[in-house]
Amino acid sequence: MALIGPALVFGCAGASGDSGFSAVAKKAGTPRPGMSRVVLYPTRDADATTFQLDGVLLGQLKPGTYVYRDVPVGGHELVAEPPGTGKLERFAFTTPSGRTVYLKVDATDLAKWTHEAAARTSTGLYGGMGPRPEGTARFKFVKVDEATAARELADMILLSN
Repeated sequence: MALIGPALVFGCAGASGDSGFSAVAKKAGTPRPGMSRVVLYPTRDADATTFQLDGVLLGQLKPGTYVYRDVPVGGHELVAEPPGTGKLERFAFTTPSGRTVYLKVDATDLAKWTHEAAARTSTGLYGGMGPRPEGTARFKFVKVDEATAARELADMILLSN
């Protein structure tokens, strides 16, 4: 049953054409024994950023795109360098055999605050901003369930694989 779930979600995502999530997932099938699949996609609020998974370049994810990789079961690390920060952000996670892990990349409160501050400055609208949020991270990685991922990925385009 664990191997059937991701295949059903991939098959029911509802995208049309060969580049939509549903078609790509159906063609990819399920991960081989001893492997898992990682699907990474950004929200509208997340900045376009280049990501690496276990030291291998995934590419620059932009809103409306996604990427997936099949990886050995176990521990993994995503690394990103948010634009203009000059620092790396890391996210460690584990994957189970034969399963797909869906990770949504979202902007943190700090990233959203920074965007709003820049927009206000460029339009001359100063003030009205709350205090700068704590922390330095620009991204948060959210594990989502298969049904949510299928719905959110339905109209996205595969970046590369």
